[in-house]
Amino acid sequence: MQGLPRAALERPVDQSRYVVVDVETTGLNLMQDRLISIGAVAVVNGKIALGDSFYVVLQQRAASNKSNILLHGIGKAEQLEGEPPAEALLAFLDYLGKDPLVAFHVTFDETMIRRAMSDYLGSPSGIPGWIWPM
Repeated sequence: MQGLPRAALERPVDQSRYVVVDVETTGLNLMQDRLISIGAVAVVNGKIALGDSFYVVLQQRAASNKSNILLHGIGKAEQLEGEPPAEALLAFLDYLGKDPLVAFHVTFDETMIRRAMSDYLGSPSGIPGWIWPM
């Protein structure tokens, strides 16, 4: 898979589109747990654009345990019937475009998304750029 262009970071925030992202996973272990869902909303010209949002649940081979489900609220059926992971990740990359990402737990979110991309798309590249919370 060819990576997307570098994120356009030279424009001021009030003249840009940034994507705020959050993930849900089967746990907190960066090497063993799996990505369950990706949620994102755009900030366009300094304002949250609720109509410009993204959400997907990646189909799981087995649902996460009950305590994990109680934490994130994504039930067994929703996990088992989610989008095929490769399609879900490609849809996220399409939504993102070349815009930079903002995340609160950036290291965790980035690692989980990159790992899923490597597992399902064969490449961890393609995510334009991550920014610490503003």
